[in-house]
Amino acid sequence: KINQVSMAMPDGTPVTARTRNGRIGVYEWGDSNGDGAVTVADLVTVIAHLQGKTPDTFIEEVTDINEDGTIDADDCSRIETIVLSE
Repeated sequence: KINQVSMAMPDGTPVTARTRNGRIGVYEWGDSNGDGAVTVADLVTVIAHLQGKTPDTFIEEVTDINEDGTIDADDCSRIETIVLSE
């Protein structure tokens, strides 16, 4: 059973693929809930995680945007920037 696959784009940008229901999917940075879009719902997912109420849909690997190994307010702020820029 494969849980996660780490890859890199040709420019070196890391990409994380996760499996769900026997399917492999690739998620964008900040798509914390894995719904295929970076939206306010992802911010809600991160805040729930920070409050210790991690939803089943939470994807840590694409939430740690600054890649420091910790999900924190900085990652939340970076997701907010992505949401506002789209």
